[in-house]
Amino acid sequence: MEQRMRRKKTEMSMRRKRMEQQFTPERKEMEEELSKMSIMREMEEQFALERDKKVHELASITTMTQEGEKKKMVHDTLLLTRFMLIDEHYDVRVEGREIIYKLSKAAGLSVMVDALLSNVHSVDESDRIIDVQCFCIVASALGVAGLLPFLREVCDSAKSWQARHTGSMIVHQMTIFVGRAVVPHLRSLVETIGRGLNDDIKKVRTTTALALAVLAQVAAPNDINSFDSVLKPLWKGVRSHRGDDLATFLKAIGFIIPLMNAVDASYYTREVMVVLIREFQSPDVDVKVLKQCMSTEGVEPDYLPEFFSNFSFRRRFLDHRNYKQLVETTVAMARKVGVADIVARIAQDLKDESDVLYKIMVIKTIEKESPMK
Repeated sequence: MEQRMRRKKTEMSMRRKRMEQQFTPERKEMEEELSKMSIMREMEEQFALERDKKVHELASITTMTQEGEKKKMVHDTLLLTRFMLIDEHYDVRVEGREIIYKLSKAAGLSVMVDALLSNVHSVDESDRIIDVQCFCIVASALGVAGLLPFLREVCDSAKSWQARHTGSMIVHQMTIFVGRAVVPHLRSLVETIGRGLNDDIKKVRTTTALALAVLAQVAAPNDINSFDSVLKPLWKGVRSHRGDDLATFLKAIGFIIPLMNAVDASYYTREVMVVLIREFQSPDVDVKVLKQCMSTEGVEPDYLPEFFSNFSFRRRFLDHRNYKQLVETTVAMARKVGVADIVARIAQDLKDESDVLYKIMVIKTIEKESPMK
């Protein structure tokens, strides 16, 4: 009897060991996952405590009597939160924007500009990009008008080209961030960054042209008078530059032309189309420039043969960054000359058996044109 009991105990212990050996890997994985979750929870709680502490400090800024203490508080808060703006997690970026927005409201414009001024001349472009985002939030919180004197000083800086580049980037990103809030100050902003079109540094020229393109988008459908000061340097740049410079200048021109009246738009389009036709095969030229020109009232569709004979449709279609713009451009041309002419030219590519994806994209283009019949 005793031997039987010992045998049963031995069998049960062996069975238990086998089960433990069988489930040990799964148990280890579960323990590792639980450990990771607990670490993440602790980090989130610590971050929340730091955030609540800073928000509480922000509320007390307005009661401070010493300017030096206020500036130190703002500087320390920006050091903690500025890198949240480029975090990979969306919620962290939103949290960072909210903190800087509240900080701007509490501290005021002069304190915020002083705290952000140190990186305007930085050689490290990543630091300047973060500060550009901070300035956009400050403009959203306190208004664009207050930043204009600072922007004039930075864009005219002879100390370093990095400062002029930062000024153009601020105008570019601020226009995207606040939208039509820049319209009352459009002429001032254009005149502030306009001198960057003739800058010796390529980065300053290209960023300035992109900023003017965004300002023209916001100014649509009118307000061409605000761009009077930059029309001449833009036309000069279109005739003299190549590569990236030419692409950005053409983009700015493409968004300014629709702001003109029909007579002026027709004249300037004829001038810029000479360059566009020459550069049709270049990958640097933005297809959207052609779409803007063709969509403008008063422009005649005299460029269709050159467009189809010089433009590399296959290469552009297969580049997904350009595909949508190329389809919209083709539709804009169809509105000018009629759907039949355009479809007759691109339908021939449906017979090409070498690339199925290209044929699918051609079909999508024809479908977009078909509602206009």
